[in-house]
Amino acid sequence: MEEIKFTAVLEPVDAGGVAVCISKEFLFQLGGGKKRIPVNVDIDGVSYKSTIVTMGNDLFFFPVRKEIRQQISKDIHDEVVVTLSVDLEQRVVDIPDEIMESFLLLPPTLEYFRTLSYTYQKEMVNYVLQAKRIETKNKRILKIIEWIYEMHAKKKNK
Repeated sequence: MEEIKFTAVLEPVDAGGVAVCISKEFLFQLGGGKKRIPVNVDIDGVSYKSTIVTMGNDLFFFPVRKEIRQQISKDIHDEVVVTLSVDLEQRVVDIPDEIMESFLLLPPTLEYFRTLSYTYQKEMVNYVLQAKRIETKNKRILKIIEWIYEMHAKKKNK
């Protein structure tokens, strides 16, 4: 598997956040051509999984979350050493029991949830897990189950 190592600058992203931009040449070395490429990232010795995305106009980047920037003590406009490789492992979100129980009450919701992107699944699970009070957790579970059920119903009726 191809591994690419380079020095980059942490750049601000128009929509908010921070990212590392990569060249089209690096994208092709990683198998480019796709709109989204899952990658293993190492920035200044901190490893995580991410996805290279495009903003059009041959601009490609992957986000660098705040917690990663804190671990490496770097922020916007700082230089970092990056190592990238294509992530060939299937990404599966571990669904906590309290959410899974709700999915099992409406099986189509679990099926539809699994069709969503890894990142979207992870964000939904984190949305529930970040709640401190049990009442808030339950409301959030209900909210995502209702949303998923509605999206599944819309897709089924098309």
